[in-house]
Amino acid sequence: MAGWERITKATGMEVAAGALFGVGVLCGATSLLRVFRYGAEWAGLAAAYAFVAVVLVWLWRRMRVGLYVSAHGVRIRGLTRTRTVSWPAVARVEVVGGPAALRDRIRLVLADGTVVDTPVQRSGGWREPVAMTETWRPGWSERLKLAGPALRSDDFDRAVRALRVRQAAVAAD
Repeated sequence: MAGWERITKATGMEVAAGALFGVGVLCGATSLLRVFRYGAEWAGLAAAYAFVAVVLVWLWRRMRVGLYVSAHGVRIRGLTRTRTVSWPAVARVEVVGGPAALRDRIRLVLADGTVVDTPVQRSGGWREPVAMTETWRPGWSERLKLAGPALRSDDFDRAVRALRVRQAAVAAD
């Protein structure tokens, strides 16, 4: 990821995910050494390692969720996908709230009108969703939007400002 700079601070959740990732790798390595030394049943071991691998991949993705910028564009790392958008393609940077997010979040609007939601949110200030009814339940896509870092208000504003400054510099050229 040479040239990419993270503009969103790591939150407690990302630090915890990183620590758990490290512990998981160490436990996996030491147990694997014990298996080779003392032997074990491979079928049960394979199932256990498959589960541990899934957890470790989730932790790895979780600790890297955020926004990254470079001279070429902005990279949006979510829990399930990473998307890179070039600066000329970004028309504007918005701060939006709503039923899916329940908190303010950063959104990119592209030159072709496409809206790209980011997982970065402002912490605190949970709001009552406009479309909240007794039957409204967040689906998986809404829950994944909530899986991003919730930054303190000043860090959130700093990230928005950094995106807008870079986008404006490209638009001025």
